[in-house]
Amino acid sequence: MQLTHSLQALRQITMSFYDELTVAYKAFTNATINTTSLPFIVTQLPSNSLAEDNEPFEVLIIGGTLGGKAICVKKNKTVSVVKQELDRKIPSIATKEELLNYVALSLEDNINLLAINFAYPLRPIFRKGKLDGELLDIGTTGKAVSAPDLIGTVIGENLETYIQNHYGKSVNVAVGNDSLCLSLAGKGIPNINVNQLGFGIVGTGLNFGFFLTPHAVVNLESHAFEKFQQTELGETLAKKTGSPYGKETNGENLYKHFNYFLEKEGIDYPHLTSTDQLDDLVKMHAPIVTQAAKDTLLRSAQLVACQVAGIMEFKNADMSFVMEGGLFWQGEGYKKSVEETVKLLTKHSATFIKIENSNLYGAAQLVA
Repeated sequence: MQLTHSLQALRQITMSFYDELTVAYKAFTNATINTTSLPFIVTQLPSNSLAEDNEPFEVLIIGGTLGGKAICVKKNKTVSVVKQELDRKIPSIATKEELLNYVALSLEDNINLLAINFAYPLRPIFRKGKLDGELLDIGTTGKAVSAPDLIGTVIGENLETYIQNHYGKSVNVAVGNDSLCLSLAGKGIPNINVNQLGFGIVGTGLNFGFFLTPHAVVNLESHAFEKFQQTELGETLAKKTGSPYGKETNGENLYKHFNYFLEKEGIDYPHLTSTDQLDDLVKMHAPIVTQAAKDTLLRSAQLVACQVAGIMEFKNADMSFVMEGGLFWQGEGYKKSVEETVKLLTKHSATFIKIENSNLYGAAQLVA
């Protein structure tokens, strides 16, 4: 059983991804039905800032069990953080009412402008000159918010109404999901060419996207890509919860591929329970097991490189990617493997950028 891909196979996957991306783009430009496995969700960005110079505004991050909060000020197109509370514990939220009240109580008295990084699947909505989002799904595990009655809710609009009705306060609320906020964090880099700017999440999950124009961001939901040869295990996992490409590459599943490989090869070794443990095995001197761990990580990096290369081929340009995710930045040799594989797949060059607190600074760009 072979864990890693041949160069020929990687080139085929890259071209398949490029072809799928091209078809999805044509469907968008022609306003026809997108029949590809790439959702190609386009968010139009506001052309004007909601925040006036020196006006304080609040940023909230709502995602897993830990979120964040910051008070920011914009001056001369630059956002400064006045105070912040990172790793802010989010209580268990089981209803729409609980979420609305949680946000309302998080709002400081002197604040009338709120930006929220809401790390859930959203349908982007452009409403009254600002970004908002309709919740598409709440997921099942791992996050504090588990309120099924939120599905279908336009988050910002409902918050504005709730705060006005319950607290008599008028507030403007802009909302974007974590993918959008990551791309916006990159847009805030001085002298960045947004036409050559993308984003990537390679951690527990997988996703890529890029700026289509200076005022439009594409979220590919690239974990859903399916035009490639899946492994037996990956296909089984994807039948349960979708995301075929994600099931082959992301940190939620890599250790399962390692365990499966050892079973198939008849290697007696205790099962791993997390992908983090692969890093420990890479540093060991147990030839067969260590090599299997290296190859498991390498294969994931190879598949990630295919999407990076495919995006650059589509854009026909060198690109910078703002990246997020522990697997990409902390996986043993992972980033280097992605970089080396990209060079084999395209003539274009990729630069990977890490922005500290990108979820916060990206959310700030929703209003700044």
